[in-house]
Amino acid sequence: MLMVQTYIENLQEIQITREINTTVINISGRQRMLSQRMALLCVRLVCTQARSEREIWRNRLLDIVNLMEKCHQGLIYGDPSLNLPGITSPVIREMYFEPPLMVDQKVRQYIAKVRNLIEASEVDLTLENPYFCAIQKAASDELIDVLDAIVSQHEKESNAQLTILHKEQEYLYQKIATAAAVAQSQAQHLEKLLIDLKRSQLQVIHAEKMSSLGQLVAGVAHEINNPVNFIGSNLIFARQYAQDLLRILHLYTKHYPAPLPELQAEFDTAEIDFLYNDFPKLLNSMQMGVDRILNIVKTIKNFSRLDESEKQPVNLHDGIDSTLVILHHRLKNAGVEVVKEYREIPLVDGYAGQLNQVF
Repeated sequence: MLMVQTYIENLQEIQITREINTTVINISGRQRMLSQRMALLCVRLVCTQARSEREIWRNRLLDIVNLMEKCHQGLIYGDPSLNLPGITSPVIREMYFEPPLMVDQKVRQYIAKVRNLIEASEVDLTLENPYFCAIQKAASDELIDVLDAIVSQHEKESNAQLTILHKEQEYLYQKIATAAAVAQSQAQHLEKLLIDLKRSQLQVIHAEKMSSLGQLVAGVAHEINNPVNFIGSNLIFARQYAQDLLRILHLYTKHYPAPLPELQAEFDTAEIDFLYNDFPKLLNSMQMGVDRILNIVKTIKNFSRLDESEKQPVNLHDGIDSTLVILHHRLKNAGVEVVKEYREIPLVDGYAGQLNQVF
């Protein structure tokens, strides 16, 4: 019983560790995005002539500065509201506080420069402003490099930590299975314990019985789902950036219909009218691709999902649809056209995963 309890606690620790590490990686990666967003808003603040608009950009900049500062504090010292544990690694602590990276110092200096620019007088808000120049330089090279290094180290340590926990989990499972096999031959009262153990080990048992599908789910779902989600969430900001850039371009062409010959030549070479119309379409197609991948991952999970130990009501139409998604590529190459004519039928009691295998 003690070993089983240890196994369950270790399983919970894996889940908690995965959630915390995912949060740390996502927020650490978001710092990079926030730094770029701040640099862009600084350009708008400096280039905008109207005071009312400048106040809008000041307020937006201040919100992003506060968010970046809060995330930075949370990544270093922890923040329960953000599910951040703070620095737990000597390597990451060294990256934050020791040469050559000095991430903490560079982030704080960057934030301070942005705050100084926000507080600058109207006269000082020029492209030659030293704070503005320093912000643009940091956002284009040194700050991005150190933030990327932090994200990479978080990912590396997360993978290593989860690998150790999974190895411990595998070791515990092997020990439990051996003890259960010996105990079963000696006493029938352990039958209930074995059933309970199987219920807590459905993923492991399913992976052993169907290793190919288990590897597919573990490999495809785990390795693809998180990066695609990250891409999908960043597409939101990419769409906002694109809208902002296109709006600025539109205003520029509106107020300067006859640009310098050199600039007009660059416009013609880049086919600026085509880019203006096609860029939003490109982002939409990327979003459709992300949604398609997420749908396929979801379908694969549903197709090879773990069955409970008892029968449950199953929708046969859903199982057939999941199977057809898996076979879509093969059917398309073979020139097979699938026509679905479903009728209303009641749910049937059964094992969804096994029925999917039959389909």
